[in-house]
This record gives sequence, structure tokens and C-alpha cells, in this order.
Amino acid sequence: SLELGMIRCIDEISEQVRRLFGLSMTTAQIESALRGSSGGMDERIRAVIHAQAGKYARSLLSAVTESGLDIRAMPTIFLGGGAALLKRHLSATDGLCRPLILDDVSLNAKGYERLVGQMSRGVGHGG
Repeated sequence: SLELGMIRCIDEISEQVRRLFGLSMTTAQIESALRGSSGGMDERIRAVIHAQAGKYARSLLSAVTESGLDIRAMPTIFLGGGAALLKRHLSATDGLCRPLILDDVSLNAKGYERLVGQMSRGVGHGG
């Protein structure tokens, strides 16, 4: 998640906007644009943000393929806050994959909470 997580995506978008327009954008501004609620943002900046997000989504799919999984043969599951931000870009992958997007921003935390609960029950029962 750290190597290909949303922090890297946001950093790459921020750097591209800085290079092209000389602007420093906050993470919140970039996330707002990715959600589609970018208010009075310049259309050219919004276009760069979405172009970079699309490029990032394709690089994620490429990494999955390079790990030996055929993303055309099975659904590819994306979950959590990053999935919510990249939803439109993952859905528009031109048939490269069948994305299953679980965009509950709390999903990672809920999963870890469940895992810890199962582990603590197993420890208490000698398992």
C-alpha cells in the first residue's frame, strides 16, 4: 500500500501541477478535484489532476498484472479511501479489468479491527 498507495498518487499529481502551473496544491484540494467537487478550480488544472489520476490507475493495474495475476480473468478489488478517489479512473479502464470498487473510506480500519478481534479470540482459546 505504501509503495503504490494514494500518498504517492497525490504527490505525483502535486508535482505535475507544480511543474506545469507553478502552484502548490494541498492534499485536500487534490482530493476534492478527484471527488468531482473542485469548485472554482481552473479547468486546465482539473484536467491535469484527472490525467495524472488516470495514469496512476493504469500503473496500479500494471503492477497487479506484473505480479502474475490476469486482471481480465477475475475481478480486481479496490477498497477504502483510495478506491473512492480513483473510482472514476478505475471504472474507465477500457475493459482492461473488471473492477470491484468498495469505496467505504473506513473499510481498511474495519478490516483490521475484525482481524485483531479474530486474533485475540484465537489467542484466548489456545489457537
